[in-house]
Amino acid sequence: RQLQDEAHAHNRFVIGLGYEYLQTNQNGKLKRENRIGADGTGRHRPGAGFLVTDRNRLEFRWVNGAYNFRYRNKPTLERVLRVRKLQLTPYVSGELFWDRNHHSWNENQYSLGVQLPYKNRLMLDTYYLHENCTTCSQQHVNVFGLTLSLYFELKKKGP
Repeated sequence: RQLQDEAHAHNRFVIGLGYEYLQTNQNGKLKRENRIGADGTGRHRPGAGFLVTDRNRLEFRWVNGAYNFRYRNKPTLERVLRVRKLQLTPYVSGELFWDRNHHSWNENQYSLGVQLPYKNRLMLDTYYLHENCTTCSQQHVNVFGLTLSLYFELKKKGP
């Protein structure tokens, strides 16, 4: 997130497109999911070093071949801290999900974590996430996780 923040330091709105393939096995049932997503993220700096973002995502999903659509809204609050030579970014976020097939706000997630960048190329994100879902087989999930992100820069060709 800090590396993304530096790359988009002057942008108040960031747009993203993506594709995800997920395969999960829960209680012996295999689930395959294809997602196409479009994000729009508003960014605001209220002062005191804080960054507030509000990501809005549209997801077009095919779960075991069945189509579904989902809207997700995720506000996040973060602040970069420096401790001697170490830079870290603690954050807190919440996310609400609206599901077309259930015609309801059926899921929410809350997370807190710390991101540790390394030389503008790597980011280690450690986090805790709690999920509530009224229409899922497992209604409450707690996750402790690590995400390692790699960043690549594409150089612009000269005129």
